[in-house]
Amino acid sequence: MLAGISFGVGTMLTFGIWPLLMFSFLIVPDWNFLKDRTLFKKEMIKWLRDIDAVLLGVVLTHILFWLLSSGKFDYAASFLVAKARSMPQMLTRPYELWSWINVVHWAHYFTAPLAALFIIRYVRGGYHGGLADRFSLMALAAILMQFLASVGRGETARMYMFLIVFALPVAVIGMMKKDSEKKMHLDFNFAMIITVLVFINSLLVEILITDSV
Repeated sequence: MLAGISFGVGTMLTFGIWPLLMFSFLIVPDWNFLKDRTLFKKEMIKWLRDIDAVLLGVVLTHILFWLLSSGKFDYAASFLVAKARSMPQMLTRPYELWSWINVVHWAHYFTAPLAALFIIRYVRGGYHGGLADRFSLMALAAILMQFLASVGRGETARMYMFLIVFALPVAVIGMMKKDSEKKMHLDFNFAMIITVLVFINSLLVEILITDSV
């Protein structure tokens, strides 16, 4: 339920995260159990119970905000007002251009080293249905959907910054290696190199781009 409450608060800050709710469900079921018919029913019941808890948290958050406003806050009406004000301006910008500029702009704030690690995770492959694998696929689906939709064309750093919450854990997976027992561990030497590169990237952006504007 805590996850649902957190998501509910997020929906109050930006309308754009609603589509991500469907992808968050991908991380709930254990795919290995779903392959086993004897455990399928048990796993589905647990999965539905977890989903209900998340949805209940979202609903309770909206009810609380409505009560705090003495019943005056209309979330649906506010969405329509925001849509009427922003969409006409956004649609004047060509999709063919902004669909990839948004990615570049977002990666610029995510930093090039971490963006590279994010991509490396999928190039390496090796999906076995574990929690990290399910999160990686869910994160990729969520990020692709946001950028392919290209609703926000401009100010991407502000609008899509929350996607870093999905991308950063995937990038960390790219810094991990297997030991002799096939268990994953963080490669600290590699992590230190990436940390230095991220610092240099941020420093160059600050000097060459931010300060020059």
